[in-house]
Amino acid sequence: MEFSEFFETATGNPPYPWQRRIADAGLPEVIDIETGAGKTAGVVLGWLYRLLRHPDQAVRAGTPAWLVFALPMRSLVDQTERAIGGWLERLDAADVGVYRLLGGEGRLDSTWRENPGRPTILVGTVDMVLSRALMRGYASSRWTWPVEYGLLHAGCHYVFDEVQLLGPALPTSRQLDAFRREFGVAAPCSSTWMSATLDPVRLITVDNPTVPVAETLQEDDRCAGLERRLSATRRFEERPDGEPKAVAAVAISEHRPETLTLVVVNTVRRAREVYAEVKKQLGKDPGPELALLHSRFRPADRSKIVREALRAVVAGDGPGRILVATQVVEAGIDVSAATLITDAAPWSSIVQRSGRCNRAGEFTGARVLWVEPPQALPYSDDDLAASVEELRSLEGTDVTSTRLRERGREVVEAEPLVPVLRRRDLIDLFDTSPDLVGNDIDVARFIRADGDTDVQVAWREPAPDGQEGEWFTGGPIRPDELCRVSIGDARTWLRTVLSQPSGAWTPDHLATRRAWRRVDTFTLRPGSIVVVASAAGGYRPETGWDGSSKLPVPVVIEQQEAVVETTPIEETTADDPATFTGSWVGLDDHLADAEQCAYELLAEARMTSLTPAQIDAVVRAASLHDVGKAHDIFQDTLLRSAREDEQENVRRLAPLAKSGGSRRTRHRQPHFRHELVSALMLGAHENELFGADDIDRDLVRYLVAAHHGRVRLAIRSVPGEAPPRAQAGSRIALGVVEGDVVPAVTVRGTHLEPTTLRLDEMALGGATSWTAMALGLRDREDLGPFRLATLEALVRVADWRASATPAMTIASPARGSS
Repeated sequence: MEFSEFFETATGNPPYPWQRRIADAGLPEVIDIETGAGKTAGVVLGWLYRLLRHPDQAVRAGTPAWLVFALPMRSLVDQTERAIGGWLERLDAADVGVYRLLGGEGRLDSTWRENPGRPTILVGTVDMVLSRALMRGYASSRWTWPVEYGLLHAGCHYVFDEVQLLGPALPTSRQLDAFRREFGVAAPCSSTWMSATLDPVRLITVDNPTVPVAETLQEDDRCAGLERRLSATRRFEERPDGEPKAVAAVAISEHRPETLTLVVVNTVRRAREVYAEVKKQLGKDPGPELALLHSRFRPADRSKIVREALRAVVAGDGPGRILVATQVVEAGIDVSAATLITDAAPWSSIVQRSGRCNRAGEFTGARVLWVEPPQALPYSDDDLAASVEELRSLEGTDVTSTRLRERGREVVEAEPLVPVLRRRDLIDLFDTSPDLVGNDIDVARFIRADGDTDVQVAWREPAPDGQEGEWFTGGPIRPDELCRVSIGDARTWLRTVLSQPSGAWTPDHLATRRAWRRVDTFTLRPGSIVVVASAAGGYRPETGWDGSSKLPVPVVIEQQEAVVETTPIEETTADDPATFTGSWVGLDDHLADAEQCAYELLAEARMTSLTPAQIDAVVRAASLHDVGKAHDIFQDTLLRSAREDEQENVRRLAPLAKSGGSRRTRHRQPHFRHELVSALMLGAHENELFGADDIDRDLVRYLVAAHHGRVRLAIRSVPGEAPPRAQAGSRIALGVVEGDVVPAVTVRGTHLEPTTLRLDEMALGGATSWTAMALGLRDREDLGPFRLATLEALVRVADWRASATPAMTIASPARGSS
């Protein structure tokens, strides 16, 4: 299929010439093209055509299988996902997965991690994307951070849209691009940065110092369809009073029936104030529809408002719509207003906001009415003053988007000073061990400006007779419950909430069961999840986050059809939910399944930069990863999960890997991790398991230990952990006591005599140190952090697949095998 036919099938319109160039030559590093010129469609469909339909097989094979779309605003995720879904449906491309990297409308579909070889489009906010690319995924389980990190640095093409709004995320994305080249990856990765107001100089970073050649519009791009958009004008006029009451009055008096009036202000608080004033002044008048949109909504509420905002205004004698919004609409939201009322803002923002007025040239007499806000925040005084001066020079003139862009090159905006991700920072982030006092390395400074660091708040009903660890009803926290709140606002609000009996809570990853621990304003960190009682107020579905609201917050009810996060975001150190699969599976059978799944996964995933030795290590680790389940503690846990009348038969089936019992039981030794036992057993039986094989033994042991994310760079005890009384004084780590004896077991055709477990590797240094060995792997030239994490991810995905679809199960302890 030719690209023109492919594109028109997807969109109903022929491609612009610049979009055809992308399909022919590949995605460029930089796209610097006017707003409304179809950048999203050009990038997505150009990539998809090259991956699936290009006539040259070498082009198809060389195109990354994953496209990762990183957007500065959550409101853009819904719109972009819907547009992509429509294109794929019209192309009958059901084999392409589309996933969002944030919770939305009751779901966070995490199955994207389970199919590294499938053509996949990930759409998410830049904080969700980059936090995962830094191994600190927001709204994701700590234990799956390495999986997401490993997959997002192997065979992906990143698209960073609206780069003028990215703040620290822009240099971070450029630094990651440089580090992937420096350290190496399992499959080639590439990136595109695009905007209608791009300053190429801001792409320069210390480790990525070149300015890439940009794709721009040429003379032959001005075809009929695009020319209408490029020549669309809007008249600029100043209004003297920027107080919310006056802005609301202008919105009502200047609104044109049957059209959209868009009001864009600079802060969430100001948006709520203007919205309240418009609502008050309209009174009971059945005038235009009214909506408020900003970044501080729960996903379902935000999605509903975005859908309404994007819905076409009914023609005829309809009253039209007034939408009050913050900067969330200035980045790619595909709306077109006949009247735009805006706060003065930095010139790049004015260009973007103006692109939402008369976007397709469909209105005559379109106007941009601007006001000088009472304060410059969140922008600098100098940037606002420069923009005001330029706006006044346009008073009463009709201006195109192209002219606004050109004038913007003369308006100097201050380049913000932001932290830059350095090599040492990236290396340090490879360690995901829970901090013993609850603090983690803060990646927010590499993603968001200091004034825009967020926590995530969920509202729940208190559990009857609540006790610590089970304070709220409703099970695991789901992403669709979470509302982002700036950390400054959250700290102010929590001073009141903390005085209430229910207080505020955050997941406790070091607990022995799913639990929360109390949080206060001092321990609050960017990215934290905070759970409060619904009676605490602070949120309204119509207006989003509002710390002044005392009204009870409606609790989000889980939908029956919801696809929930595979690994709950508050899963503790001791949890292992994949053990309880509903089917009894023998240990050797599960290891055989995992080995086969590893072979299949490596055949599907195009990890073209892995060596044969690394591939062998993945397969060998998958085939041995659960040998530690032969430990009596693990077998006892499975035994107790069966009914009492089944237990004698279950005992005869040992060693087992998966439980088909009706009860979820916990290990008698708190924090017990079978994967640590597996790694220790591999060390004790190297000769039997590896013999003379040319295998990377350290790498295999590391991958085995890391296959649940708990044992990676260190082996250490959990605070308060102690051995049983009979073994008092023995060393203990993650429930494994030195001197424990694992019974004899046969795995993958090799018989292992009883194993006495040693914890000498807990030492931080020396020849026997686990940490020294793991750090050596991370820093090895042929591995590096990205490849090593990808190998981790492949072993874990193989295990997930084997657990989900075992080839051999035991139908009933009383009836034998099937």
